[in-house]
Amino acid sequence: MVDLFVILALILLLAVVALLRFVGCASFGSSTPAETPPPPVLSISPTSKTAGDPDFTLTANGTGFVDNPVDPVKNSQVQWKGSPRPTTFVSATQLTAAITAADIAIAGSATVAVSTPPHLDANFTINPKPTISGFDPPDATAGDPDFELTVNGSNFSDGGLKVKFGNTDLTPGSVTDTVIKITVPATELGSPRPVTVTVTNGNGATSGPLTFTIFPLVTVTFPGPQPGTGNNLNFDAKWGWETGTSDDPFSHIFFVAGGLSGTFTFAGPRLLKSMEVAANAFPGTVMVTDNTTNPLQSLPIDAIPPRIRGTSLRFPINWKLKSTTVSVAFNNPNSLSIHKITYQGPA
Repeated sequence: MVDLFVILALILLLAVVALLRFVGCASFGSSTPAETPPPPVLSISPTSKTAGDPDFTLTANGTGFVDNPVDPVKNSQVQWKGSPRPTTFVSATQLTAAITAADIAIAGSATVAVSTPPHLDANFTINPKPTISGFDPPDATAGDPDFELTVNGSNFSDGGLKVKFGNTDLTPGSVTDTVIKITVPATELGSPRPVTVTVTNGNGATSGPLTFTIFPLVTVTFPGPQPGTGNNLNFDAKWGWETGTSDDPFSHIFFVAGGLSGTFTFAGPRLLKSMEVAANAFPGTVMVTDNTTNPLQSLPIDAIPPRIRGTSLRFPINWKLKSTTVSVAFNNPNSLSIHKITYQGPA
């Protein structure tokens, strides 16, 4: 007869075995797969270029790069937008790759990776290139004061943008994608010359050059030329010529008797800058306009001594556009004479 105590001991032993098997299945019978380490981080240099830049060498920095002369297929290779590029093994932590101008011809971005072993992608930025299409005003005159220049174009970016005017960096007053406004100081306008202008965005992208011309200031003081002769000035039949005499030593161009208006024409597009005029004893108004969209300019002349013997009034002209034909009128039937004309050249 089996002892009751032995039976209870066997039951307890079976229970312990069952418990151990259960625990073993839960804790020891299963194994957790080892986590795959993430691919190593990749850094590149440079990280950006400008669309239109030439070929360049890209450096990739990372770890575990492979150079296998026996089996070149296993070599580490730089991938540009998923396509392999000619790669040079420098060390286990550095590769270089040849990137062509065609790869960066269009602004945008490109992914850079290393194939063996795989690395996290790096991002390469292709910056748009700013372009200059023109200026307003289109040119200036030597000796002009400070003025605001509008630079028209595309792909301008605010934030660190600079305009190089000749050898001088000018900070813009305002910037949009297509328009830059800068103040050109009088110190840049001291002499006639062509000026190379470029725009550089804050990211270093630089435009191609465009030439801004500073023309000479030409002064024609009478006597000379007589109507229709010389100095790029041709007067119509409404004007007469009077040579200086002992009574009035100042030779001048004047309206013929009864004339109230006349024109003079520049030989080519030139910009009238100023005139010095004189009138007789009666007051009146001088009106000057041209064949462009410039507004009518007028200057009142008060009653002054006859023919102003040796004196004149300066009539400033503030036009941006170039004038070819200038019309002058005086609303008084008496004589108006011109003693001096200044204009933006060429001479």
